[in-house]
Amino acid sequence: LSIYFGTAVLFETKILVRGAFQIMKVSPLTGINGIATTVTFMVNQINRGSEYSKCCFGNGHSTTQFTPAALLSNSEWSCSSPRNFIFPMGTTKLSLPIGLAKSEGFCEYSGMEFTSFYLPPSIHSYPSSGLFVGGTVVNITLSSDFNANIIYCRFGNQISTGQVLSPTNILCITKQSPVGTVNIE
Repeated sequence: LSIYFGTAVLFETKILVRGAFQIMKVSPLTGINGIATTVTFMVNQINRGSEYSKCCFGNGHSTTQFTPAALLSNSEWSCSSPRNFIFPMGTTKLSLPIGLAKSEGFCEYSGMEFTSFYLPPSIHSYPSSGLFVGGTVVNITLSSDFNANIIYCRFGNQISTGQVLSPTNILCITKQSPVGTVNIE
């Protein structure tokens, strides 16, 4: 990089020019507020891993949240979403640009958004037991209206897609899990 005034060089330095970096895939793109979701990034070129050390969730302003990123392979990173996002009053869904960062303050955005859903507390779930092989349909009643088309249910460490029956009623189907008590989130 050189800066000239007329023919006189005022400033000169070297900068690294690299090929176009592009985030090709981010998965999953949804999560539930209060629960850290493991997010995987796939990129279009091989990197040595020292470049990107953080994932960024936000629009580049002071509300952007950064979490540590781990290199899984030459073109794949993983991180956890922040556990708690600040939702605007009266909303149950928050969509934020997502990307990889070399440091806090500069983010390579993917062009995709991570959506976090606020889930009101459950006031009742039925049944209270099921078989370890999975397949038990659990009906969950919420304390207030929840407006979402897609919902995920977590039984211990197992995540399944739920079905929204109404603004206050959700169905979830258990997956195979070890015998014992698990939390529903």
